[in-house]
Amino acid sequence: MTVPAGANPDYSATLSDIAREFGISYRTVRRYVAAGLITGHRIGPKLIRFNIGEVREQLLGNAGSTRLPDPVGNEATRRADASRARRQFGLPA
Repeated sequence: MTVPAGANPDYSATLSDIAREFGISYRTVRRYVAAGLITGHRIGPKLIRFNIGEVREQLLGNAGSTRLPDPVGNEATRRADASRARRQFGLPA
């Protein structure tokens, strides 16, 4: 991790670093940022840097939970929607 000139060294983690740290994809990190689940600091028009400790607290909270949040919606809602779709089209549950 190299810190760009003028950047705060506390915010040195890249999208790839965050993905690797939490075992998630690069795209999931981008979804978390877009959903407001994690915050980064923009350095220039395309470059985003993160503080790993801050991201860890935002994702896992103080309880130290190991389950990451769902970036695109509530898991139970998705299951209910899928179940409703299966019933609508006469597919087995």
